[in-house]
Order: sequence, then structure tokens, then C-alpha cells
Amino acid sequence: MRIDLVIGSLEVGGAERQIVGLAQSLAEANHDVSVIPLFGGGPLTQLLEECGIPVVLLNNRPSGRRRITRLGVGLRVARRLFQYWQRRKPDAIQAWLIQAQIIAIPVATTSRIPIRAMAVRNLSTSVRGFPMRDTAQRLVSRLSTVALSNSRAALFDEGWHLGGLPRAVVGNGVDIPVQTATPDLQPTRGVMVANLRPHKGHLDLLQALIELDTCPDVDLIGSGVMEDKVRSAITRLGLTDKVRLLTEVSNASSMLDDYSFSVLPSYFEGIPNSVLESMAAGLPVIATRVGGVPEIVEDGVTGLLVPPGDTEALARAIALLTTDPSLRASMGQAGREAAAQHSWQEVAKRNLAAMHDSKELSSRG
Repeated sequence: MRIDLVIGSLEVGGAERQIVGLAQSLAEANHDVSVIPLFGGGPLTQLLEECGIPVVLLNNRPSGRRRITRLGVGLRVARRLFQYWQRRKPDAIQAWLIQAQIIAIPVATTSRIPIRAMAVRNLSTSVRGFPMRDTAQRLVSRLSTVALSNSRAALFDEGWHLGGLPRAVVGNGVDIPVQTATPDLQPTRGVMVANLRPHKGHLDLLQALIELDTCPDVDLIGSGVMEDKVRSAITRLGLTDKVRLLTEVSNASSMLDDYSFSVLPSYFEGIPNSVLESMAAGLPVIATRVGGVPEIVEDGVTGLLVPPGDTEALARAIALLTTDPSLRASMGQAGREAAAQHSWQEVAKRNLAAMHDSKELSSRG
């Protein structure tokens, strides 16, 4: 199949990393794949090109999600996309995230591309301040042939207004490392891999740590707008000897086998890559019961789930894992086995099957 994957840009982010992994796995399965960042490239462009996957740049201006609100830029990109698809004639396109969907899906419909998939990657509450989002979403869903998502929570979120559009959960993909962590080793070390944003819950984790009788060492890996607040909180709470903030790490997944457990106390999520990567590395996970997290973390088996914002429950979960090496080991092993169901090969198969099924339904209609 000729398959084009469309997204706003190729900056480093969860959806962007997933689209790169999917493109690579589809190409390895001998499909003709291109990636189209509508509003400019980004650091992940080189990674795709090194794998021989074409990256089609339609906009020579700086990337940025706000560009879609500028009618002139949107129309120019739409025109160039139409011209490109008239030449390429893909069998299927996937538009990832609403910013790309409101341009790519109508253009794909006009171009008579048989399979037009909306890739819903997060909850509707994560997209705020987007003008006429609901109206655009309803239009796009009527023009699509299938909605694909990484979680049931996102796919059946009523805020997305998908109507009767066929839907399929394909999950996130993850690399399964050869080397696994040994979480039962002492002393315990925790890790939180997340962009420094308010909804990720860094401050909740810090508050939970000071409630413990014995505080483990914890590394916070990520960067973002909350950096100054997080640094200040580490100092104010007297955690400078226990908590390190690592903002310059480019490949956190390669470091996970150095830790004993992973934490992600977010207030909302779709399917967080960091949780899957931790499980694949053999780490038990402590996370909040939000979005699609319960779909990948089985409470008491592969990790522990706590309510968002409940620092006391978070502290109890950390205390339980830090004091029970055998529990960490069993949860880590169970998590690694569960993560194997999210290998890139499996995700590519489910993705192709969902698109094929949508084509069958469309032909019958």
C-alpha cells in the first residue's frame, strides 16, 4: 500500500515519536510510506530520512501549531497537499491530531483517497482554546472512513464528536529492549520521564516524597515550562539530596534499566509513551488512574494505580514498592510481558487491519 502519515510537525513529542515508529514498521513490512509534516519539519526529520522514509515538506515557514489559525498558511498548505496527492495517489492517509486533520482529511476526500483515517491520540480535554474545534471535528469525522486511537478512553471520548464513524484501538508502539532492568536491587531509585508541564504532576510527586519516612532517590527526566517551579520546589521541600532534575537527556528509554521503579502522576493522559517504555524495560509503574493508563497498567500486577492529585495515595504506593524487592521484580516481569503486545510489529499489523476493515465497510456502503 501507498500510505501517507500526516501531522503538524516533527518536533519531539509523544505523537511525533509514535508516527516515526509506525512509519518505520510499515516500511519494514514493504509498504510505500511517506510522512508529511504540514507546518514544517523538526528534529525527527533526520531520523526518518536516515531510514529511507521520505519526508514531504509543504511549508517553508517556521513550524508551530498556531499556524493553522492563519487562513493564508492553511490554504497554501492545503493547495500544495492536494497537488502532491494528485501526483502520488496514495491508497491511504492517516491524519494525526486535530490540527492536521482539519486540513488533510478534506483534501484527501477531494483527492478521492480511499482510506482516510483520523488518528485520535489523546483526550479532548487536552486540546483547549482551539477556535471552532467542535465544528471542525464533526466535519472531519463525516469525511473520514475510520478513527484510530491508542486507547479506548480517547476513542470513545464524547468530546471528540466522532458520531457513527468506525473506530479501532491499535495502541501505542514500543521498542522492547534486549536488556532488562533489575528492579529488585537495592538501594531503590525511581524515575519520572515527562515533559515539565503542569498536568504531568511533578509537584504532586515531590509532595508525596516528603511524606515518606524513607525517601528514595528519584530522577526527573524532561524539560518544559515548569522547570523553574520544579527546581524551586525541590529546594523548598528539602529534596536536593534526593531528587535530580535532568533536562538535557535525549534518549531516556536507554537509561531505564538503571532504575527500580517508574512514576507518572498525571492529571490526564491518552496512552503515555513513558509508561509503556518503563514496562518494556521491566520496571514496575506507579501511575494515576486517568485516560488510557488503566488499559496498559494492571493495578497490582504490572504496577500500582492511584487517584490523580492524591499525594497520600501516591506516597503509599511508593513506600510499598521501595520496601518490597520481590514485588518490584514480579511487577516488572509482568509489565515487560504485557509490553510485548505493543511491539511495533504488532501495532503495524493492527493498524493495517483497521484500515483494511474500513475500506471493506466503505465498499459495502
